[in-house]
Amino acid sequence: MSRRDSDRVSIPLPELNSVNTAPDSSHETAALKPRRWQVVTAIVVVIAVITAGWIGTHQPGTPQESPSYRDDYWNLSFCGSSDDVFTGVAIDQSRKILAIGGTYSPDFMVSRQHSGMGPWATLVVLDRVGGLLSSWASDQHQYTSIVQSWDGTMIVAGAVLAHDGSWEPYIAPLSASGEPLEGGYYVESGRGLVAYTALTRGPAQGTLALAPKVTSEGVSEGFVLDFYTLGGDLIWSKKFPSYGVSEWSMTTLDDGTIFVVGTAPEHGWAGDDEKVLDSDGNAWVLKISPDGELLWARALPGQADFSITGVIPSDLGGVFIAGTVSGEDPGFPTIGVLAGFLAEVDSSGTIVWASVYGGSGLDIFTDLTRTTDGNLVVSGATTSFDGHFAIPYPTGVPHPEPYGASLIAKFSVDGTLLWSQIEGGPEPDMLYALEPTPLGGIIAVGSRQETIGDDSLCAPPNVLIINLPPQ
Repeated sequence: MSRRDSDRVSIPLPELNSVNTAPDSSHETAALKPRRWQVVTAIVVVIAVITAGWIGTHQPGTPQESPSYRDDYWNLSFCGSSDDVFTGVAIDQSRKILAIGGTYSPDFMVSRQHSGMGPWATLVVLDRVGGLLSSWASDQHQYTSIVQSWDGTMIVAGAVLAHDGSWEPYIAPLSASGEPLEGGYYVESGRGLVAYTALTRGPAQGTLALAPKVTSEGVSEGFVLDFYTLGGDLIWSKKFPSYGVSEWSMTTLDDGTIFVVGTAPEHGWAGDDEKVLDSDGNAWVLKISPDGELLWARALPGQADFSITGVIPSDLGGVFIAGTVSGEDPGFPTIGVLAGFLAEVDSSGTIVWASVYGGSGLDIFTDLTRTTDGNLVVSGATTSFDGHFAIPYPTGVPHPEPYGASLIAKFSVDGTLLWSQIEGGPEPDMLYALEPTPLGGIIAVGSRQETIGDDSLCAPPNVLIINLPPQ
C-alpha cells in the first residue's frame, strides 16, 4: 500500500547557516552503493526486537514463479532451514539482477550445491522479471559489496579465508554468469585489515575499496582506502586516522572526489586536525581528493545518536546522506524510539537541510539511492502506526504487539516525502539495499521473517527481493 505525505519534521540548523533550497533534479542516477555485513549484523539485532513481515507462499529453496510482465510489481523469496539474507544488489548492462548476501542454511538453494560447513556467502543472478539464471556460494568468502565498474564488469568485495584461518580483504570481478573469477582475486595481506566493507567506482576509471582498520583487541584505528585499476593493480593505498568510527559508506562524484560517511560509538573528535570543520557529534562526513588526500571532515551537530547507512552524490557537488537517529537533542523533535534521517551536505561541508521522519514506533533507513527522475529513495522498516509511514490497519481493530512492516519511501531533493510503500505483518521483515532500474523503478533486497505455513524446511529469516515499478 502506498502513502503520500508532504509533511516532514525539519531539524533547525541556524548555527550551520542552513538554507532551504531545491536543487536541480536532473542529476543522473548515482553509482551503485556498497553494503556491509557488519552493518547488517547490527541492524538485524535491532530489528529482531521489532516486527514486520511479508505475506505469501513460497517453496523452500526456490523462487516464487516469476510474472510474465517486465516492469510491474513482483516479489520473490528463497528460503532454507536457518537464517538467509540478501544485503546488496546491483543491475548489470543487460539488466540482470545480481544479489549478494549470506546463509546459515545447508539446504538453502545456493549452499546445498556446494560443500563446506557454512556459513556461506551467496550470489544469485536473476533476469529482469525475477527468473533464476545462476547462483554461487562459498564458505571461504564473505560478500559485503557489489558494483558495476566503468567498463561494465561487475565486481564483488568482502573477505576471503586465508591459509592461516584469518580473513583478508577480497575483491574480484565476476564472470558473465555471475561467478567470481578465480584468477582475478586482488588480495593485500599483512596490513591488519579483515574485509573490504565498501566498494564504489573510483576516480580515473578505477575501483575504490574501503577496509576498516581494527587492532587485535578490536579497537577501531580508522580505515584504509585502496584504489585499483580495472585490471586489479593497486595504484595507491591511504590510511585515515581513527575518529572512533566503526561503520563506513562512500561514494564518488564525476570529478573523482570521494565522500566517506561513518558512525562513531561516542561523540567527539579523537584527533587534532585543522581540516575538521565540526567535531561535536557521533556521525562524520569526510571529503577526500581523487588522489586520497583529506580535504575536510565534519560531524553532524548535537547529542543525538546517528547511524549513517547511505550516501549518494547531490547536485551541489556534495552528498545526500541517510540513516537512523535516536536519543535526545534540543534540535530534534521527539519522534518514536528510532527515526529515519535524511540530509544534504554541500561541497564545503555546510548542511543544506536535514530532516527526520517517522512515528511513535521504530523507523529505520538502511540504504539510499536516486531514481532516473532525480528523486531520492530509501529502504528500511517501520513499526509505527502513525506519522509519516503509518502501517495500514483497520481502524478500531487492535493490532498484534509487536507489529511492523518493510519500507520503501521516495523523497524530493529538498527532503519532501512523495510516497511510501509499506508491506508486511505480523512477523519481522527488513529491506537492506536497493538499486534503481533503467526505467525508473526500484529493486530492493532484504529478509522476510514470516514462517511459511507448516513447512519445516523454510525457517525465517528468508531472502526477499522486490521489484517496484516507476511511480
